[in-house]
Amino acid sequence: MRLSTSGLTIRTGPFLYTIRTNLPEVASFMGKVYAESPVVDHPEFSDFHVAVHSCRRFLQPWLRHVDVSVGGVPLFGPFPRQETFAYLEWGMNGCISRDANHMLLFHAASLERDGRGVLFLGKSGAGKSTLAAALALRGWRLLSDEFGLVTLDSSRLVPLARPICLKNEAIQLIRELDPAVVTTTPADVRRKGLLCHLAPPRESVRRMDEPATPSALVFINYQQDAESRLEAIPKAQAMSRAIESSFNYKELGRAGFECMATLVGSCGCYDLSYGDLEGAGRVMEGAL
Repeated sequence: MRLSTSGLTIRTGPFLYTIRTNLPEVASFMGKVYAESPVVDHPEFSDFHVAVHSCRRFLQPWLRHVDVSVGGVPLFGPFPRQETFAYLEWGMNGCISRDANHMLLFHAASLERDGRGVLFLGKSGAGKSTLAAALALRGWRLLSDEFGLVTLDSSRLVPLARPICLKNEAIQLIRELDPAVVTTTPADVRRKGLLCHLAPPRESVRRMDEPATPSALVFINYQQDAESRLEAIPKAQAMSRAIESSFNYKELGRAGFECMATLVGSCGCYDLSYGDLEGAGRVMEGAL
């Protein structure tokens, strides 16, 4: 009812999202992968207002498409209805990458184990989300799938605890690790293939107000059938590569440089190549 009227406001880490929609399947999606997220009643302020509504394209009026908008501004243009969940999550991600410039932002997965935070960095398709999901199923605390959020004043990792996006072969790999995991039904998304979302672990959501102290920057690269191997790299090289993985390093100027230097200086820096999730988990747990 809230989704279709005044909006449903949920909290994910430091952010409040107010979401409105006239699509019943979005309510099912939210109930499945955001079931543990706190709902905020009558908020005085919300960081982001996201709307998901059906529409019709001028050239294809017989087909039902969907728009996602933030603050009343459409983000993507109409897309097929079966891609709704993907675009909703991408829209929510875009809110952070565009506006959360009070932190240093990385395109990374971030997790914590035994008090030690790890940023997993790499290009799209490197295997960050798949490894993050596998480690979360091994008991690691999930901080975030798409983002590494680092405070400028203390260089600590800020949790988000939102769903993990799984693509193509990764969907079956994670289901084989734990058949009881909660995921959405895979949908065929243009240019991405099959895609679904994995609900964050309950414990990760419960502890989303607890920042983590980073101890390692890990640049990952999935290679089919490769032996899992973790190798230390020079900090100067790690800083250059970490800058390339940041959304807003340049915009932050001196504050971004100082935060980046503190982060790299306080962390071990590694390359991780892996061909199977079990081996990667053992290697990472041995290193920490």
